[in-house]
Amino acid sequence: MSDLTEELDSRIKETSTSKVVNEKFSVNVTMSKLKRNTHILSKNYDVKKYLDSTKFTFAPEIAELVPKDTPAYLDNGERYVERIARSLAFFKQCALIGPSGTGKTHIVYLVAELAGLPLWEINCGLQTSVFDLFGRYVGLGKENWIDGLITSWCRHGGILYLDEANMMKQDIATRLNPILDQRGHLVLTEKDNEIIQRHKDAFLIISMNPVSSEFAGTKPINAAMR
Repeated sequence: MSDLTEELDSRIKETSTSKVVNEKFSVNVTMSKLKRNTHILSKNYDVKKYLDSTKFTFAPEIAELVPKDTPAYLDNGERYVERIARSLAFFKQCALIGPSGTGKTHIVYLVAELAGLPLWEINCGLQTSVFDLFGRYVGLGKENWIDGLITSWCRHGGILYLDEANMMKQDIATRLNPILDQRGHLVLTEKDNEIIQRHKDAFLIISMNPVSSEFAGTKPINAAMR
């Protein structure tokens, strides 16, 4: 029982006490707030030393994109969760390659939740247009601009997850190159060449199936992007 009490005490961030008293009764109310890093699965994965959720700050509407209630990922001791977190911490991006059903998307959701990072998920099918990903004007004239998913990620940060990346259309892959290299910015040609600097907490994960006849539509990833 004492161990449980000590653990709870270590998780308490701050405590406030209020007291209500009148002629008939007296009530004491104590409220405590728990730290953000007390995720139920945090003890299973050593993510905090690479991606500390307490160091990330996002606007409330963006913070709503952080995944919730993701199940644990069982990898038979391979420590994939920690290895992905380490890759993001040092390189800002990583690639996951494996056949369908191996849990690529599952593990991305788990890393995002443990790190407290919003997740922007895109399936790179051939039907996905440049306008959906980068943005467009709505209506007549140039008054109402709507950011696409990649533009929103670049502005606000979080994890951009490109699923089935080796099915991506070439014009989209080319547009990503300035974001991923030393320039670190996005050029919105659709919006008078506006330049958007990559957010300091903007991470990228791509996943893909092996290139083979078994996975129709897959092709080697663009050399410049690779």
